[in-house]
Amino acid sequence: MTFGRPTMITKSKNVPVPLLIDDEYLSAEDDGIQPPQIPSRMGLFVSTCSLFEILDDILCSFYVKDTGFASPRHNETTTRISEMIAEALQFNRRLDTFIAGIPKYLQMKDNSRTTVSDRNTCVNLQQQILHCR
Repeated sequence: MTFGRPTMITKSKNVPVPLLIDDEYLSAEDDGIQPPQIPSRMGLFVSTCSLFEILDDILCSFYVKDTGFASPRHNETTTRISEMIAEALQFNRRLDTFIAGIPKYLQMKDNSRTTVSDRNTCVNLQQQILHCR
């Protein structure tokens, strides 16, 4: 995306995104339950899948797929300005919804309030990775 290229992996609605439950809390009888006080290690992966789906839609809106390759839209006369604005607002709304839906433990906190040991945890690393993405 940074280099203006289309996505390389397309969406697959056949494979659901995993639940926010670590393997040790899965159950044979039902989905299982992640203890509320223990952040799921799956959080980064699940959140990233949701973000990448939005980013894929954004890129697809700027590229037209034909013969298996994506090419930039050169004929802007076919797209009205109002449609482009509506599409941008829709993407903005989806990104706002995504940000609001990020698990609390993966939301970036003010670094001045965290200690050095807190900054070196797996959860903090996941927060930073998701924030960068």
